[in-house]
Amino acid sequence: MIGAGMRVKGDIAFSGVLRVQGDVLGNIACANDADGTVVVDGSGSVTGMLHAPHIVVRGRVAGPLHSSQSIDIQKGACVLGEAFYKEIDIHEGGVVEGMLVPTAPPASSEAPALPASSAPEREAPAGASRLARLGSGRLIVVTALLVVASAAAVWLARAPTAKAPREAAEAPAAAPPERSTPSPVSAPPAPRAVTEPPATVAAAEKQEPVVASNAVSSASEAGEVVAVQGVNPAKPAGVFLLVTREPTVLFRKKRQDGGDGKRVEVSQGRTISIAIARNEIIRVAEGRDLDIFYQGRKVPPRVVESGTWMSFVPQSSRATDEEK
Repeated sequence: MIGAGMRVKGDIAFSGVLRVQGDVLGNIACANDADGTVVVDGSGSVTGMLHAPHIVVRGRVAGPLHSSQSIDIQKGACVLGEAFYKEIDIHEGGVVEGMLVPTAPPASSEAPALPASSAPEREAPAGASRLARLGSGRLIVVTALLVVASAAAVWLARAPTAKAPREAAEAPAAAPPERSTPSPVSAPPAPRAVTEPPATVAAAEKQEPVVASNAVSSASEAGEVVAVQGVNPAKPAGVFLLVTREPTVLFRKKRQDGGDGKRVEVSQGRTISIAIARNEIIRVAEGRDLDIFYQGRKVPPRVVESGTWMSFVPQSSRATDEEK
């Protein structure tokens, strides 16, 4: 057990059951134990890879999960990374920010059925082979008769086709009315083919529910504030999660204040929660290799790289009930 308030830097190899209630900065792997289990409690935090047959997450993990058996993401858990598993169970309120990759099922050990089906053929008596030869000879005769009949039908069908051009040549006067009618009918579809694709593209653009990405261009050009709308009311509305992979500098201030406000420095490899009031805004001044999450929504990288000011708009449970 790694108790609450304890901090470990470095990789951990274990067997049996490992319970994490503190902070671990490193990879955790189960060595030579088919029933090994790692449990990250609600107060626990792991920044690194988890590799074990059974993984249970109740706290926070910033890294991939590799499980040969099962993964259990319980209520209030947050995983920032890919999950490789044979079986997975994500409870209501659990969040996984990454790809879910199921492993291939083990190959069946049952013997193929080909030898059983081929055995009777090898043991078949000689009389059966003679009957098969006679049957194949009859099949050839029937096939030859069908070919002759089809050739005769084709030859008979040539006579009406020879008469058809003569009848068409004798009545040339019926062609002009048919040529004049298609021109007014074929003209209207042309503008429809031009106007319909833009309408479908515009409708598809309206259906994209990404608020922050739609406001990036106008905010970066006019110096406005980008609103990051939360999507999970079960997560706290007064904090945002910051995952850094290089030294980072943030500035925070009240919306009505001028200047850059207060400077916040975060070292490399940190995963921290930063409290923020509703009337406060932040921006990233230094460091671009990082991720920002707010109520289950990840801020688009181009918003972070542009260095524009961001405000966080919470998603309340009452709002979700009204939308439903």
